[in-house]
Amino acid sequence: MKEPPAESLPPSVKGAVSLDFRKCPERGITKLHSGYRTGLFHFSKPYWDDRQLVVQLVNPTAGVFEGDRMESRFSIGSGARACILSPSSTQVYSMP
Repeated sequence: MKEPPAESLPPSVKGAVSLDFRKCPERGITKLHSGYRTGLFHFSKPYWDDRQLVVQLVNPTAGVFEGDRMESRFSIGSGARACILSPSSTQVYSMP
């Protein structure tokens, strides 16, 4: 079976999220030091729940299709506490 020409393939979406958590020395709680997202990700305003910093991560699109790429990176500094939740499900569509 021949592959279709590249120009006839649907466009793919590439999404990335990167979150860096650090302990705030003045207050003793975790803060989101830096964060960015593209394409297939959105994240909520972080909030402290008396134990850890909570961030909700969602995919606002209809789903993930062939050729799409989702990449996530998280880093946490010494003494920091964070919880990353995904309250929604991401539909992954199978394709030939």
